[in-house]
Amino acid sequence: MAGCSWDRLIDEWSRSAQALADVLGEPVRVASVPGGAFSRRVAAAAAAAGLAALFTSEPTMRCRVVDGCLVVGRYVLRRGAPATLAAALASGARAVRLRQLWLWNLKKLAKAVGGDLYPALSRLVHERAARP
Repeated sequence: MAGCSWDRLIDEWSRSAQALADVLGEPVRVASVPGGAFSRRVAAAAAAAGLAALFTSEPTMRCRVVDGCLVVGRYVLRRGAPATLAAALASGARAVRLRQLWLWNLKKLAKAVGGDLYPALSRLVHERAARP
């Protein structure tokens, strides 16, 4: 989303929130940035479209407010992750959080360099990792 024009961002957030609201029968005030392509402009557009909170894939414990929209990062727990990892993240273990930050930044670099090939490469890596 970070590469979209301002008008496209507003349109995407507005249409997506309305489509979900139509299904749920309630206004949608919280969203998540798809694909992790976050920027301050993405959050500002979400705020302009009426969203109150936005989750990113950025591994951080810090929250911030962009034009009235609360922006919240998150850490990842994959299926099969040991309970000790969840406990370490929940307790704020610095080494575990830094590892996720390091891996996230490597992933952003891989997306930038890999371009359109990134999704296929990502699937291949995850499929190999899932094998016994």
